[in-house]
Amino acid sequence: EQLVRSKLEVQAGQVYNPRAVSRDIRRLYELGFFTHIKADVVEQGSKLDLTYIVTEKQVIEKVLILGNKKIKDRRVLSTLSMREGDPFIPEAYEEERKALLDLYEGKGFANTTVDVVAERVGPSRMRLTYSINEGKKAKIRSISFVGNDVLSGRKLRKLMATKRAWWFLGGKYEEDKLEYDLQQILDNY
Repeated sequence: EQLVRSKLEVQAGQVYNPRAVSRDIRRLYELGFFTHIKADVVEQGSKLDLTYIVTEKQVIEKVLILGNKKIKDRRVLSTLSMREGDPFIPEAYEEERKALLDLYEGKGFANTTVDVVAERVGPSRMRLTYSINEGKKAKIRSISFVGNDVLSGRKLRKLMATKRAWWFLGGKYEEDKLEYDLQQILDNY
């Protein structure tokens, strides 16, 4: 409250000036603490009561990561854009979820699911919980072609960036690589 009052031009006992109230509202928005600010003026006899009605931004107090065993918390947190102390933006849920799914898909976990839960833990404090179900790592066991009369299977495999798993090496399933491989095969035909 002390910080807000220090930014106000309009003080008790002054003549009412709507432009000064507008400047106060602009200054309060510039603080970055509020999502909505409104000035309410009520006439009380020969005096006016001026009240600034504000809606505080919700702040992320804690970010919890649950269920990640294959990728460390530090790596998961570096993928997220919402961090502790940042303003809470409900519209960013889907972006955060997609970023985590992309991270896991890039590591070969194509069947990963992510749930995001936001809980209010105070008047303007939120806790975000990311529940991750990693699933099994997807490996490419074999690559086969059907109906390839012009080009041999061996030639087609050489065109591809995707390779099958051999012992403990390679075979990681990546959607982007597969799309690229399909385009390469079409271009060669």
